[in-house]
Amino acid sequence: FSNKKMDMVNFAEARRKYTPATMLEPEALAWAPDGSKLFAALQINSAILTVDVATATAERLTPLGLQDWGASGGTQGLDTVRDNACQLKHVPEFSTLRSPSAIEAFEIDGETYLMTASGGSDLEYGEVETAKKFKKLLVDVPGGRPEFHPNFQELTAPGGGADFSKITTAVRNFGGTSMRLSIGSTAVDYSNPQEPVWKRAVGSGSRSVSIYRASDLSLVWDSGSLLEQEGCKAFPWAHNGEQDDDYALMYGVAYSHASAGGKKDIAEKNTLSPPALDGDACHDRGDGKPGPCPLGKTVDERSWKDGPGIQQGLAVGVACGRMVAVAVTRANSLAFGFDVTDPTQPAFLFVHHLSPASKDKSPGVAFKEQTLGDIGVESVSILDKHQSPSGAAAVMFAGAHSGSLSLYELLLTNGSRCALPAPPPPTSPPTETPPPPPAPPPPPPSSPPPP
Repeated sequence: FSNKKMDMVNFAEARRKYTPATMLEPEALAWAPDGSKLFAALQINSAILTVDVATATAERLTPLGLQDWGASGGTQGLDTVRDNACQLKHVPEFSTLRSPSAIEAFEIDGETYLMTASGGSDLEYGEVETAKKFKKLLVDVPGGRPEFHPNFQELTAPGGGADFSKITTAVRNFGGTSMRLSIGSTAVDYSNPQEPVWKRAVGSGSRSVSIYRASDLSLVWDSGSLLEQEGCKAFPWAHNGEQDDDYALMYGVAYSHASAGGKKDIAEKNTLSPPALDGDACHDRGDGKPGPCPLGKTVDERSWKDGPGIQQGLAVGVACGRMVAVAVTRANSLAFGFDVTDPTQPAFLFVHHLSPASKDKSPGVAFKEQTLGDIGVESVSILDKHQSPSGAAAVMFAGAHSGSLSLYELLLTNGSRCALPAPPPPTSPPTETPPPPPAPPPPPPSSPPPP
């Protein structure tokens, strides 16, 4: 697995004790609309588990396969280059795992569908991760064929170590970069643990949302490159950027509650380098002082990782008489809307940035000014007009890093609200004839006549 890590993990013992139950990691759940099935998204395993509710039995484990980023993969490509620009390209001989980090179930015409968001995540065996920076996995040798890094010298090429064609292509694609590639079993054949064979370049997360037919888990639609394309078109300053808890201010609330490792990460984002120690800060954090970079200064920061960084933020529900889906990228706070009334041909509706202030201000600065908005969104809810506190169809976002909740109304294309009808104006009470005034008292009796 890695000679450098052999003293940290007993892999022979790990293989001996392996069972599926020890390796499945449910990340999110969705109930079938009729309550008969429960669907678990297994992000690490790139699969969906179907559970029969009546018998409490896991009846099917369905692998979701790979997204091909070559010219024949059905996408417009992806951005894997840190050049401070939005450039999507096809990458030959490169695929990513469809790793569902969120899942929603909905019904159209009696058929149940599942919608997932696929963000990248890697499995860890103690201190050993199954994703590695490319430059620490393969090394380009000028004038010679590529070699495996000394940390992975036990890996061999296919064909008994003779076929370096895919390895050469991988080096051409990612040589010298920190692009993260898997060394799990999808990428490496461990049939012979002493001489594992590197099969292909595989990354984590398809950077997309997908729709599956629940009855057989067949893929009926995938957004492909849309999130990166539309996000960059509308907000190029946020393209594959990031704002997470590492971008907190030094000695603030987040810093004081962070672990030792977390404090180190925050310190790096607050430190200029050079001439100081290792640091990754900007000269202007948004108030003229050096510190954590605003989102607008982190373009392409995640292009070597998971691109737009879509994770848990996904919701599907009825609004304005349509089945609507909203997906949010956790890293750069973009909300994407889709009409999924036809699950095989969803219509893209909008992209909206939940933290416009992040373009020029780091989170701590914008938070103090009360302009931050929502960042690190991990939960989304779609409210129809009967559920919404405003009486109109809306979407609610929960920002984990911003500590915020926001409500946005959904508008029709003509700008009108999907709202409850206005209550009728109050009617005037009927006019009543006032009662007649009371009769005057009778006159006192006259004096009797004199005798």
